Amino acid sequence: MKLNFIKTILLVFITIFFFSCSKQDDTNSPEAYSPETTLEPGTNANTEVSLTAITITGAVKSGYKIVMFDTQPINGASLPPTIMEVTTDANGFSFFDLTALITNKIAQTYYFEVFEQVGTDYVWKSQSHYTVDLSKGTIAKSAIIVD
Repeated sequence: MKLNFIKTILLVFITIFFFSCSKQDDTNSPEAYSPETTLEPGTNANTEVSLTAITITGAVKSGYKIVMFDTQPINGASLPPTIMEVTTDANGFSFFDLTALITNKIAQTYYFEVFEQVGTDYVWKSQSHYTVDLSKGTIAKSAIIVD
């Protein structure tokens, strides 16, 4: 019980830290992200999602697979079909260019989860779950907390 309380308090403090340390960058480069969700629906030529895999202690995770779904996956059940998969770089960063995939101005909900590939198996690593409504021209930036 005490351990869960400590983990919860730690998660709250790290979340507060992420929000207080977010930065603005007008370069639109894939390396720039804000841990809080930033949405710019329909105002851009491109449709993009930038996500960073990061632990509760602030360590970034490289080599993890961030997978995009159009149906909410349930841990322990068969996964829905994968829309797109991107491997995180050395900085835990992943960039989804969805310009050719999302061409409708009517928003649709998408789900992003993080996995670690072990041999031919995928191990679910997401502690937080990123869900976003995307339409043509939306740019979304956030982070996913992982094990």
